[in-house]
Amino acid sequence: MSQLLMYGSKRLFGCTRNLSQTLSFRVVSKNVHQFKKYEFTRSVAFLKVRNAVQLQFRIVEDLSSMRNSKNFCSKKPNRLSFEVDTNVRGDVMVFTYANARFFRMLSVFGIVQFFFWSHMAVFAYSGVRDLRAQSSEETSSWWSMVANFQHEHRYRIAIACIALGYVVLFFTWMYPQRTVSKLVLMKGGQMVRVTTYSHFGRTKDFTVPLNDISCKQSRLAEGVQVSLKIRSRWFYYLLDKREGKFVEPQLFDYVIGLNRSIK
Repeated sequence: MSQLLMYGSKRLFGCTRNLSQTLSFRVVSKNVHQFKKYEFTRSVAFLKVRNAVQLQFRIVEDLSSMRNSKNFCSKKPNRLSFEVDTNVRGDVMVFTYANARFFRMLSVFGIVQFFFWSHMAVFAYSGVRDLRAQSSEETSSWWSMVANFQHEHRYRIAIACIALGYVVLFFTWMYPQRTVSKLVLMKGGQMVRVTTYSHFGRTKDFTVPLNDISCKQSRLAEGVQVSLKIRSRWFYYLLDKREGKFVEPQLFDYVIGLNRSIK
């Protein structure tokens, strides 16, 4: 009987020991699993923080590069397509047109035409003879009739030739000065520098306020030219759409090329 009790106590002790070992192993496994999960969570959090810091550095670098750029224009968020901020941080080229060779030839043509019609005026006034005093046979031909007509109206013909020469010269002198070579929206967006051609393909520029410029038609309208009216200046200024280039079409459409009331 005593041996049976000893055997039962040994079996009970062994089962208890195995149970304790099993429980301790489960506790240790659970702790290890929790530790690994904690390490993984911490690694993921570290990677997220590192990526966020790198993204912030990139955003700061992009903003600094945009601020240092010459033609950076600050725009407000949620801006409509036709809302353009004119507060540019530097001079912005809006339109350009290069054709100096044509205007050199135009100036030469005007000078040649002026001297030609001046010579015609001198010839019409003093180079035609009066054939009325000659015999009737000599004055009956058509050439003598034309000569007599020129002699009678030599003053008018001379004035007409001089006037025609001056008209051609005025056109060849005025047209280059009303042809725009460059349009530049200056820093701040309140002034515009207009560059036009001059004699023999040269250029000259002047600066006017933005509110003193009025565009009479759209850039997308039919025709090969866009006309600009500038306050206190005669005639219209012309922009060639066919050979010119609108570098910043949005700035022209919504800033410079507006139809303003100019008196």
